[in-house]
Amino acid sequence: MGHAINYAVYERNVSRKAVLAEIQEEVMHEDWQEGGWYPDSQLKWHEDHVFETREDAERFLERYEGEYDDHAVLFRNTDRITLKKSAEETKLEERLNRLKAELSAIEGGAAISNRKSAFIGCPSCGSKLERVGLYRKFGNVCPICSTDLRSKTDRNRVAAKKKGIRETEKRLEQKRYEMKVKASRSAPICWLVKYEYHV
Repeated sequence: MGHAINYAVYERNVSRKAVLAEIQEEVMHEDWQEGGWYPDSQLKWHEDHVFETREDAERFLERYEGEYDDHAVLFRNTDRITLKKSAEETKLEERLNRLKAELSAIEGGAAISNRKSAFIGCPSCGSKLERVGLYRKFGNVCPICSTDLRSKTDRNRVAAKKKGIRETEKRLEQKRYEMKVKASRSAPICWLVKYEYHV
């Protein structure tokens, strides 16, 4: 027994009866042990608003997930449009790749396996640990208290690179969203249908 939540895209001029028949067929096939019935009144159609992207429509529909409260909304289908990369997007991608390469180099250079001493002391619990065996099994953390055994400087450098990567990814995602919204002006309008049933 479980719960299925599905999303489907249909052309704007699709017959609502055809959509309901398709959902009913899927429910009968997947939910045959539970009776396999999908009531027509469970799906509510919203024609009053058109979302700019599929992501916006999905965000709206997610608030109804898990309650068998099904909705169909209109959105501009930018999936069918080829988006051109802007110069800023290309720069952000290059910056992201560079930051990831720098992070990998820092993490490799800061690994405790690169230290010269045979044993490493944990600053938190005071344990003395064999460097080679420790790194193979547990990486850069103490197996007893889970403290990061890299130096504070190395930890700060890694944290700063990870923060830079997160910020760059966020800016890149925002730029891509803006490009989708800009392209959505010429995109066809479609239905996004969220439907749920018990399995």
